Amino acid sequence: SGPRYLFAVAQQKATNLRAMPGINVVCHKEFSKPPLSKKGKQKKLEEKRAAAEAKAAKRAQEEEEEAAQAEAEAARNPAEREAEIAQAREEERRQADARRLQTAQKKAVRACSSNDWVHALALYTECIEIDEFDHLHWSNRAAVQNKLGRFEEMLEDATRCIELSPDFAKGWVRIGTANSALENYEAAEEGFHRALLLEPENTIAQEGLAAAKKAREEDAAEDAFDTLLRELKQLSLADLQVRALDEGIKKDRIAEAASRKNSKEAMVSLVTAHRY
Repeated sequence: SGPRYLFAVAQQKATNLRAMPGINVVCHKEFSKPPLSKKGKQKKLEEKRAAAEAKAAKRAQEEEEEAAQAEAEAARNPAEREAEIAQAREEERRQADARRLQTAQKKAVRACSSNDWVHALALYTECIEIDEFDHLHWSNRAAVQNKLGRFEEMLEDATRCIELSPDFAKGWVRIGTANSALENYEAAEEGFHRALLLEPENTIAQEGLAAAKKAREEDAAEDAFDTLLRELKQLSLADLQVRALDEGIKKDRIAEAASRKNSKEAMVSLVTAHRY
């Protein structure tokens, strides 16, 4: 009687249903469980109540922690909050600049590849504006200045490049190239020499150094010729004859030059031709 009777009836109904064709009974397990007693129901109810209380307690604790965090945030020094906000904004700016810089660099490379030097100059200038402490931007713009024949500007950019990175050989090559174009041959030699100290096998520096040295020597010889010419023009004909003898010129050639209509000019030409 009671629960046992009901359980037996339920089992019989399940058996009858399974016997019916075309019907799949999915609740067999439920029927196979014995019904809970009054004590079991009470225990189940207590478990649910305990779970609900634990959930409520956890939520209350979370709300308490959130309130404490909000209170601490409100009590925090305003200067600290402003500093954190400023730091977050600065980080956003850096990330934006990094994206902008990457785009400008890619466009500059394409401009150089197509010999669009004016556009490349503008793009490398933009790179410098974004990050003025990267020596490569100054080096790249110096190379573009060279292509545009802006040698004074090239020297300025190359100088800034090696100020930022004294061990960057290409920067010293740029220094040498700019000074050579400006006919500052001693400074050019120094630039190429510094590059070779850093990269002994740098062929551009080797060739640049040799060319600068040759140009300097030719320039020096030309200056010496001009100096001699000015000096000789200030001498009298008699002094020119003495000077010609001192230079080792034969007397007959001196006499021939002195006998000409423009004897002084002839004597100057004789001395300079003998010297050079």
